[in-house]
Amino acid sequence: MSRSPSSSSESRPLPDGDDDDHGDKTQQTALLEYIDQRMLELTEERQHLQQQLSDLQAEHRIIESKMSKT
Repeated sequence: MSRSPSSSSESRPLPDGDDDDHGDKTQQTALLEYIDQRMLELTEERQHLQQQLSDLQAEHRIIESKMSKT
């Protein structure tokens, strides 16, 4: 193990490049999973808000109906 750090076999960027590629893919996968999860959360929130809107619109119609009778 008397090789110096400047030897050609130790200075090759290929292993680091492979690690970077793997890291990039891992990061991309994690980002895609986060985006998918966030989309699900936002879809659920949207459905909840649509239900609230529908409930409030129904309540509004009831109040308007009662007000028009008086």
